[in-house]
Amino acid sequence: MPFPTSWPPRVSSGVRSIRFYIAATATANFADRAYMFAEQASANVYTSLPVIAPGSKTTVDVPDIAGTGLATPTTAGVAGPLAQIWSGNIRIVVTTADLEISFDGTNVQGLVKAGESVIYRQRYESGIAVRGAGAVYTIEAW
Repeated sequence: MPFPTSWPPRVSSGVRSIRFYIAATATANFADRAYMFAEQASANVYTSLPVIAPGSKTTVDVPDIAGTGLATPTTAGVAGPLAQIWSGNIRIVVTTADLEISFDGTNVQGLVKAGESVIYRQRYESGIAVRGAGAVYTIEAW
């Protein structure tokens, strides 16, 4: 069956829903499986604007990305802060072994037992790190 004639869905006005998805196998270290939601291209619906000093006459080019209405700002020689996006909800499914989760990469903020899943609603995070040697997991954030 073909896509509907109105496909693809338009970007909503006022609210943007990220679409982060990863499936992998964990190791014993948080650093090995740490994900920033903004770094997955399909999840990042925003593009941050460059940092320009007040009173600067720096020229900023903000072109449209292929007719989507989203802008990609560019400024020569000016590095801005890393882009951040935050999820509203996070779902974690674990199939083989217990999985510890962390939102700061150091402290354990949760544990998902093997064969279980958890959904964090209204949990505004910009990334997640997991550990649990051999744990097969899926993480979705939206």
